[in-house]
Amino acid sequence: MRVLDLASGSGEPALTLARHVDATGHVVATDLSQGMLDLAEENARKVGLANISFRQADAHRLPFDNESFDCVTCRLGIMYFVDVHGALMEIRRVLKPEGRAVFAAWGPWDRGSLFQLFLARSLRVGLRKHRRPTRRGRCGLLRRGVSRES
Repeated sequence: MRVLDLASGSGEPALTLARHVDATGHVVATDLSQGMLDLAEENARKVGLANISFRQADAHRLPFDNESFDCVTCRLGIMYFVDVHGALMEIRRVLKPEGRAVFAAWGPWDRGSLFQLFLARSLRVGLRKHRRPTRRGRCGLLRRGVSRES
């Protein structure tokens, strides 16, 4: 399993994800700030993780091939993207056909947050190119008590 973590900062959740992917899995942690990625790489070395790499990248122009990741995550970063819709389309581009995207953002979904408005627009214009997941944990990583409501 190949996982892309956007806006990784000092390494979370990328470091935790690297601990949970299967034996052949790999996590790519990205951030705009090279300084944050240097810190994340140091944190990975401290805990002995070898199945993670670090790359400076802008979510609006991801430097990866089409359909190259099984899962894309972003924790508390997507709401800061300048062009949320454009970034979501890039995420779609790098996801494999059965891939999944997992986001965490500030604010309630039902309060008209900027993120909700852009996500709704993206879904209307066809961000989802495949069927919805039929069970929690399709990404294979977040089965331990994590739900949509968490």
